Amino acid sequence: MIDPDIEKVCKILIRRGKTDLADQLQNSHSVVDESSTYGNYSYSTISSFDIYSPIEGYEKLIKISDDEQKTILNAVMLVYPPKANSPEIRSLRFFVDFDLEPIHHIVIKA
Repeated sequence: MIDPDIEKVCKILIRRGKTDLADQLQNSHSVVDESSTYGNYSYSTISSFDIYSPIEGYEKLIKISDDEQKTILNAVMLVYPPKANSPEIRSLRFFVDFDLEPIHHIVIKA
């Protein structure tokens, strides 16, 4: 199942000519992690946008430049614009999701 937020972020990245970044987000899913700390807007909460990817995707994502991370964050902020009573996303975090990995069988030779 495609994560609706990742799909929106990918559409924005593709529109901006960043298909390489959109490709790296394929097979990922996201979670908005809201803190209990208020942000700059009325009742907004400082939050991070957590991206869970298979190991291969994770390894690529943690190596992207700061500028590329800012590009993804800017796309996320179009999906979750900073406003009152909403998450105020200030950062991206990348995690491995082992459930997204294809199952490989181990062959044991006798």
